[in-house]
Amino acid sequence: MLPIILFASGVSADTLRLNSGESLEGKILTSKTILFEQQIDGNLISRSVIIETSAEIDHLKLYPIVITLHGRGGSNTNWVQPLSEFTNSGAFIGVYPQGHHNSWNLGQEPSNANDAVFISNIIDTLLSYSNVDENKIFAVGNSNGSGMVNVLGGFNKRLK
Repeated sequence: MLPIILFASGVSADTLRLNSGESLEGKILTSKTILFEQQIDGNLISRSVIIETSAEIDHLKLYPIVITLHGRGGSNTNWVQPLSEFTNSGAFIGVYPQGHHNSWNLGQEPSNANDAVFISNIIDTLLSYSNVDENKIFAVGNSNGSGMVNVLGGFNKRLK
């Protein structure tokens, strides 16, 4: 069984920033890939986050968010197809972040990224879109990704 956690997001003072010059305020979240930049081991690393939505967005509806975390050695593309039935129907917006070195930092992994802050900042960015339901943000993962979901549960003290 995969863990499911509901998030209420907070602002973080990490060096992560959205790699975009556009203002997101009041915009409608649609399918796209967003790049985030994060300092990891003294290097500025671009990390991709795939966003999948229904092709027909109801501009008056608030959509739940499901953040999915791949296992070690996996890719953010691993969950796109298995969840496409739900994203295509508008049941929720799928969010697929990429782990640094294809893993999530649980201490013994090849990644030294601060993934808890990375995910928290993704949530903060998503909440700047007008069609995101801030009360329905979930995370699921498999293998190394499910371990990261557990870390996120302890990191974000405002879980409901």
